[in-house]
Amino acid sequence: MSDDKFIIPGVIGVWRQRQREGASPFCYIVHIRNATKGFNSKEELLSFVDWNTASPPGAALREWLNQFNDTIFKQQADQEAQPPAADGWGPEAHPPEADLAPAQS
Repeated sequence: MSDDKFIIPGVIGVWRQRQREGASPFCYIVHIRNATKGFNSKEELLSFVDWNTASPPGAALREWLNQFNDTIFKQQADQEAQPPAADGWGPEAHPPEADLAPAQS
């Protein structure tokens, strides 16, 4: 099975996709019981599917989800979301108006 999809023919299909924008770096698209829905977290996905850990498909789905370590990407996303430093082209990068006044003789 490919790393980015979990399929049990005729029962369920789950695709994991990397997002360009948003709070979560990945989303999961689930097709089950003639319904397709997207989720931003594993917990929401498992709640929607509603399979317990004792069933073979439920255990296989949880095992597939647990192979992904999304905490690394969440840390990177948090670092990217930090406010920019006080340098650049904005008003914070320029000296105060008093420093720009011409010298009077």
